[in-house]
Amino acid sequence: MANSENNSKNNVEDIDVENQGAKLCEVSGPGIDEDITIEELRAELDSYNNPDKEVAKASGDDVAADEDSVVDEVIAGLSEDEAAAALAQIEPAAGVDASSGNATGGVNSGYGLQSSFDAQGVIALADVGPIDPTALIYGVENNNDELFIIEEDKPPVINPPSIEANLGVDNALVKEDGTIDVAITAQLGADPAVGEFLTITVTGIDASWGSFSAPVGVYDAVSGTWSVTLAAGQNLDAIFTFTPNGDSDIDLTGLVATVVATDPATGLSASDSDDFNVIVDAVADVPDLDADDVCGEEGTSIPLTITTSVNDIDGSEVIEVVKISDVPAGATLSAGTYDAVNDVWL
Repeated sequence: MANSENNSKNNVEDIDVENQGAKLCEVSGPGIDEDITIEELRAELDSYNNPDKEVAKASGDDVAADEDSVVDEVIAGLSEDEAAAALAQIEPAAGVDASSGNATGGVNSGYGLQSSFDAQGVIALADVGPIDPTALIYGVENNNDELFIIEEDKPPVINPPSIEANLGVDNALVKEDGTIDVAITAQLGADPAVGEFLTITVTGIDASWGSFSAPVGVYDAVSGTWSVTLAAGQNLDAIFTFTPNGDSDIDLTGLVATVVATDPATGLSASDSDDFNVIVDAVADVPDLDADDVCGEEGTSIPLTITTSVNDIDGSEVIEVVKISDVPAGATLSAGTYDAVNDVWL
């Protein structure tokens, strides 16, 4: 008969009560499938429950009589049916079921499928009272500022405004005796605060250079500064007109357009600026010319008076040449040179 420590339970299928000495029952289970006598069964079970004890098999005469063995305790005084049923309840892992009532002082050696045990009560924990929040540790050291960023703790900021003069071109060109319009735009920065406003100035406007005008703001001729303060939330988009003095090609340089954004709630401000110039391109004015009709006798000198002058009195213009054409053939002039190719006196 095979013996295995992995057997958890033997199943008794039949008991032959007519031949008790030769055949007790047919026992089947993992590793068990044969007929066995009562003495052989005792030896097998005793060996199974006492692995350290050598138990002889094959015949009843060779079986060691151990009155203290578990098998003897289980089947003592029982009929074959009762013995087979009791033996089937033996648990390999635990030994005899002490609660079956059939064992005489048997004690389980462990826990198995049919075992029972006394559960220990739940150990009560001592009441320590409320836990102070400061005693809680989350595993992060000195990083509160990084984990819990409060918006109010951030310093207030103001985004800078922007300004542009003459569409970003440094020089605004104007002809002498002409007029030039210069566009100036100024805008609040991104996400302006409620109540944020702009103040725009243009400096370097020399009152002696010519004239200047703007649709908004105030011009101070003494300081040469134009300025305006807009209502909260407004931007500037205006045309400034510059007119140089007549017959003058003097440039107006060093102009600076500046915008300042102010947040009255925080007192913060930010600014931007753009430099530009008004360049005057000189243009020659038409000069004055005066000549009278004259007459005289043939063969005599006849006076011819010609008068010229320039209208631009800033000294930038001069009269270089006077041309006289259609002079009668044979006549000559006391001044100038005759150009025979073009038939003119210069």
